[in-house]
Amino acid sequence: MPDFRYRYRKTAMIWQAVIGFFFLGFVLFWLRAAPFILDSMTTIPGRSDSSLFATVGLNIFVLMTMIAAGLCLVISALLKLFIPIKVISGDEQGLTVRGPWLRSYHLSWGEIDYLRYEQRLIYHRPSKKLRTNFETSTSEILLIKPLQGKTVQVNITHLDGRIDDIVADIRSYLPNVKIIGLEI
Repeated sequence: MPDFRYRYRKTAMIWQAVIGFFFLGFVLFWLRAAPFILDSMTTIPGRSDSSLFATVGLNIFVLMTMIAAGLCLVISALLKLFIPIKVISGDEQGLTVRGPWLRSYHLSWGEIDYLRYEQRLIYHRPSKKLRTNFETSTSEILLIKPLQGKTVQVNITHLDGRIDDIVADIRSYLPNVKIIGLEI
């Protein structure tokens, strides 16, 4: 039986890196423009110094949040792009899965009780219409339940294979595995 492995698709991670670089670019732009903006705010007659410090403190908080979000997005996307991480792989010894935070789990084929496939809705607000309802997108989750221990959850939305391919490869090693939430 051939070994199988599924990795992250490159296109999804490129967009994540672009958004992270956009956050960091905004921070760099703001750091260049902030002295001019804050200097013009100090020349307003009747403005107290306490409101200036509150403005500067709020700006620093926003900038630190943007730096943290940008670095988190860029670092995780670049790691997934340039390091070939096998999210789901299988061979004669068993199934190796990278769960949340890329923690590795190895299950022998005899340890797997069942698989569960879920499509979860992700709610987000459209950027142009702030007063409208939330829009949804789906995230595909594969839950692997061993006979003993905790269930391993894997997000398979951005993998280079579909759920049908993953299940077919797992069934080549474990033909009688029960799969909940998927009719194959």
